Amino acid sequence: MKSSAAGAEGGLLIRVKRADTQSGAVSIHSTRPLSMPQVFAGNQPEQLLTTLPLIYSVCGRAQGCAAVEAIEQATGISPSVDIWQARRLLVWFETAREHLWRILLDWAEFLGEVPERESIRQITGLMSEFQQALFPGSRHFLLDTKVLESDLPRLESLIDELQRLLQEAVFYHTPKEWLQLESEQELSDWMADKGSIAARMLQRIAQRQLAGLGRTQVRPLPELDLQVLDHHFISPHAERFIAQPTWQGEVRETGPFTRQAGHPLVLSLGAAYGNGLLPRLTARLVELATIPERLATGLHALRPGAGECRDDRGELPPGVGIAQLEASRGRLIHRVVMDEGRISRYQILAPTEWNFHRQGVLAGGLAGLEAANEEEFRWKAELLVNTIDPCVGYDLALI
Repeated sequence: MKSSAAGAEGGLLIRVKRADTQSGAVSIHSTRPLSMPQVFAGNQPEQLLTTLPLIYSVCGRAQGCAAVEAIEQATGISPSVDIWQARRLLVWFETAREHLWRILLDWAEFLGEVPERESIRQITGLMSEFQQALFPGSRHFLLDTKVLESDLPRLESLIDELQRLLQEAVFYHTPKEWLQLESEQELSDWMADKGSIAARMLQRIAQRQLAGLGRTQVRPLPELDLQVLDHHFISPHAERFIAQPTWQGEVRETGPFTRQAGHPLVLSLGAAYGNGLLPRLTARLVELATIPERLATGLHALRPGAGECRDDRGELPPGVGIAQLEASRGRLIHRVVMDEGRISRYQILAPTEWNFHRQGVLAGGLAGLEAANEEEFRWKAELLVNTIDPCVGYDLALI
């Protein structure tokens, strides 16, 4: 839930003015050191690829994957399909871990219950084993075109274990069966019938009539044209773009809700409650339930003879690479400029900067908040922050 905004990665300072039972002005100030990636200027790629995932401890696999793909673009390296796919599988497994942490730790805390730490321990161990089975005996983010020798039978076994864990700790069905829910009524029947933390959390939201809490008109972040994106990164306003990004003149949103907005269940809830609290929480569950099948399908690309990845650098200038990938909290973008084998410029645009923009989806959601007292107000405000999910700590002050 709430955590300190101090630390090497900085944090968010969120201030909400209260007037009786309703919120007023909302301010969001970031202390994140957004220019920090420039410390890699002058480094060789291998130095960055070793160090960067350690600096960005949250979603370190996604950070490493984006870094190596940006450098490969800039240097003209085309990894084999199996290497590319293996990295993405590791990011999806990390996404499953992040979602499960939010559900079994944070949702339990909002309910006033004891977190299910044993399940957290299990998925952390599974991810470590999954990484080792994907990249046996080597680092997982390398400028390396060697044939991957993954332990496919072990990977299949670990995906089965993940599916069993999700069934027992979250869904009380197989994830595939749970994904067949398509309406609010079907979801309500599941809430009433199943006793998981996830079911109780959604039931609490429904009972308190908070399904539409935090609803705004902020639109999803679309596919981003690489040339236009590169222009933003090299413009005189590049620092402002990274700190407070907009696209086509609008603030945008990125994350599990925007990724899963087309699923029948999320679509049904969205028609009634927009991008409010119940559709958001449900979208996280939907995405979590899809991950075992994503992993199983992705294993097919690890078979020998899959070939090389296509060149997706578009019309970027020589020596420039931009990688975009979906991390657990939303779209992660890395840009690198290479000069004579060394990094001359490095930039990162994380999902937190989109979602916690000063006029973004959180600010809009908090602005319409109503509560009978300060305790209820804080509970709702922290729930919204947690659901939109920054990748750093935050301090929330009610004024």
